[in-house]
Amino acid sequence: MAIVRVQHIDAFSKVPGKGNPAAVVLSGEQWLQSMRSFKQEC
Repeated sequence: MAIVRVQHIDAFSKVPGKGNPAAVVLSGEQWLQSMRSFKQEC
């Protein structure tokens, strides 16, 4: 499976670790390719 780079952020807070956790996919096309590979493996 391909490695997909994401950035973890704390939304709605200026204090690290205190906001709502969210993951941001840095490359949408990379994520789509990874999901296609995952579905083929199932």
